[in-house]
Amino acid sequence: MDPLSSDFPYKIEENVIGITQLNTIMLQSLLTGVYTVVYGATAYLYLSKRPQTVAHRAVLAAVTVLYVFSFFNLVVQWIGIDHNIITSGETQNSIFQASLTIPQWTRVGLGLISNISIVVADMLLVWRCYGMWGNSWKVITVVVALLVIESALSITDLVFLWMTPEINTAQGQARINYIAGATLLSSLCTTLYATILIGYKIYSSTRDISRSRNRYMRILTIVIETSAIYSIILIVVALCSVVPQLSDVTSPLIALETYATVAENVLGIVPTAMVLRLVLASHRANMSSHASLNQINDAASG
Repeated sequence: MDPLSSDFPYKIEENVIGITQLNTIMLQSLLTGVYTVVYGATAYLYLSKRPQTVAHRAVLAAVTVLYVFSFFNLVVQWIGIDHNIITSGETQNSIFQASLTIPQWTRVGLGLISNISIVVADMLLVWRCYGMWGNSWKVITVVVALLVIESALSITDLVFLWMTPEINTAQGQARINYIAGATLLSSLCTTLYATILIGYKIYSSTRDISRSRNRYMRILTIVIETSAIYSIILIVVALCSVVPQLSDVTSPLIALETYATVAENVLGIVPTAMVLRLVLASHRANMSSHASLNQINDAASG
């Protein structure tokens, strides 16, 4: 069935409006509130408790960019809701049609916010990896190459969005979806590879110590848990991009695609929470005479 057809059953229109408009904006507003608390705590610790080194400023700048872009995303979503329900809300069918017809500026704006946020989040993880390996470019060559590929795909995605004022065919939508899916999968590869490097460094550096090994294992656990949550969200959103059935408005699976998009919109909360947890964990870790362990401490704390 043509997505822009007016022949959809009443219940499908009602379901799409409820899920894609009302439920999502309420959920995203709630998550943004939680994100604000997490970001506020992180910024407070970095500004009041941490020494103001270049590394600490870079990390704080990264999490600030993630938060600001997530907030902008919420603003754009609210503007879209206002247009769909207030401006175009004469009937349920008009609201339904408006929710399916996304203006180009909205698509480009949301794409820009999403792609920059994903690249910045991965840069933050690569920065951790770089610090833990003693600022060795040789070790992180592959993960940097993956980050470059991810950035190139993000730019390609934005170019296609900008050059496509209207998406009138299934083939055009599929092309944009496949590029977006490839961008998310490249981010997944960057995240997994950087996590493996960090995990190996912590494990190999603490293998021969016993007294404080648990503290460093705690740092490793935080990184793995964060990467796992981040990776699951990327996988689900990527699948929703490349599997047409998951974005079909007539399918009950449309809820999965919609809520996965909400999770992507506030994805910055995951690396920000990691930064906060690592700072708190590093406060409890003693400095060591072992150079590798001090590198881990420094990278974990910012």
